Amino acid sequence: MMLNYGQVTISLPSVERPGHLWEEGHLRQGFAWSDGLASFGVPEHAETCRMDVRLVSDHEVDPRCISSVCVPFDAREGRALIGSVFGAEEVELPPGRYQLIFDVMPGEGTWSLEEDGQSISGEYSYLITIGFRPSAAPGFAILKAGGAVQSETVLSTRADHA
Repeated sequence: MMLNYGQVTISLPSVERPGHLWEEGHLRQGFAWSDGLASFGVPEHAETCRMDVRLVSDHEVDPRCISSVCVPFDAREGRALIGSVFGAEEVELPPGRYQLIFDVMPGEGTWSLEEDGQSISGEYSYLITIGFRPSAAPGFAILKAGGAVQSETVLSTRADHA
């Protein structure tokens, strides 16, 4: 997936404008959050990333992980849109409350596509894993700082929509 403005957004389909106004604290912690919408920063030069989205029952930070953060997500609509500011893919989720875990890993593999009769290809900048772990009491946490996550602690749990 091509990333716009160095961020990945995860939102409920009913969110009209899936984007946040990022303040300094959001930039340092690597995410901005509001009910129904989470925006995550990715390291610089993240142009083409592979995303792995799944339901998980537990989570351990992989030693190769560049950064890892988690936020609450209420999938009350049974669906979520995952993508970037100008485009997203819809995924189905069992309705419920989740701990949304966003991990950035080093890139793995190559991509290719046909455009105007020409083949273009390259290497993935990063592997982004997005885990939805069912939780009765989801919260906010910085699990590993690095890359776009410069703070060891959560600085802000709310952001305004763009």
